[in-house]
Amino acid sequence: MDRINGAIYYPACILIRKKENTEVYAMTAPLLINKSTGRKFGKSEGGAVWLDEVKTSVYKFYQFWLNVDDESAIEYMKIFTMLDRDTIEAIAENHAVNPGARSAQKVLAREVTDIVHGSARRESVERVTEVLFGGGDFNKLSDDDLGALAEEIPCVDAGIDVIGALVGFWCGWL
Repeated sequence: MDRINGAIYYPACILIRKKENTEVYAMTAPLLINKSTGRKFGKSEGGAVWLDEVKTSVYKFYQFWLNVDDESAIEYMKIFTMLDRDTIEAIAENHAVNPGARSAQKVLAREVTDIVHGSARRESVERVTEVLFGGGDFNKLSDDDLGALAEEIPCVDAGIDVIGALVGFWCGWL
């Protein structure tokens, strides 16, 4: 990090500035710390979440935000969503009254997934989540929903019996 004319420049910015002979801008943000574990938020800590759905499926992306701890949910909402202050404060108050409902995490997961993957993909993932964890109706899933579900749970061809499927998964054949 260097100071040039009172501004702070990072090595990458200096390199680009010299090589391309152009002005370079960078933005930094403070390191995020998970309040409940004290560990930093990021890919080097394991459990990374990626914006690219090839690396992190939309379902896993949604689940990542849904599983954020209570202490961090509101903080992440302030950083990673476009919700205004009044809305976030109302969500925080509602969450404080009934933390078991996980309303803050649900809003966080919904908002961030909408920004990154769009509302249609998020709605599909919510339907799949409801089927897996909330008693939703499997028969109401669309073909796209079923495709998302199939990516997240082990599947076998209809002709394989239960013992064959269990052995296949255990041995890595399926």
